[in-house]
Amino acid sequence: MANYNEMYLKSKDKIVGLRSAIVRYAKNHSISETAEYFETTRKTVRKWYSRYDGDLDSLEDYSKRPHNIRNKLQAEDVKKIADRCELQRSHRKKIVGAYLIRDMDLPFSLPTVNKYIELLGFKTD
Repeated sequence: MANYNEMYLKSKDKIVGLRSAIVRYAKNHSISETAEYFETTRKTVRKWYSRYDGDLDSLEDYSKRPHNIRNKLQAEDVKKIADRCELQRSHRKKIVGAYLIRDMDLPFSLPTVNKYIELLGFKTD
């Protein structure tokens, strides 16, 4: 049988079919025999066998993206930045992230403040 890792790297769309084949084979054979047959590890066989719930969607990869952002600004901080930018705009002054950090005593880095200024629709100079 094809090596699981090689197959995974070559074709991610066919991988669910291979995982379901692993599960089907493991139902009639031991974990070790299945791992040897598919040239993968017992840990991989156990993972897909235990994850399978009768639906092929359960054999899809889980998302690897973070599900929460550790350093995301709080809503009140974003509002403070937005209010200051509006004030600067109404006085026809330049909006400079470094000045906002200094004047408002913000504990954020310059790239972070500039990113939020742009996300709010203001131009930075």
